[in-house]
Amino acid sequence: MCDLQRRLEELQEQSRAVEEQLEMEELEEPVLRACDSAQLRLMGRALEDMIGSEHRAQISVSPPADIIR
Repeated sequence: MCDLQRRLEELQEQSRAVEEQLEMEELEEPVLRACDSAQLRLMGRALEDMIGSEHRAQISVSPPADIIR
């Protein structure tokens, strides 16, 4: 019985995590749809630069002002 209770708690925790992930994706999706192709390219380049930088741990994650507009 204890094993079943523990398994139920694990599944409930996983379910909450999946729900939170879905909520985050739903919040992010409209932002990306609002961007035109030029803005998406700029964001893509910025992300590639961040990933490739040896100083990536020190780079701010705030997007440039021209992307936010």
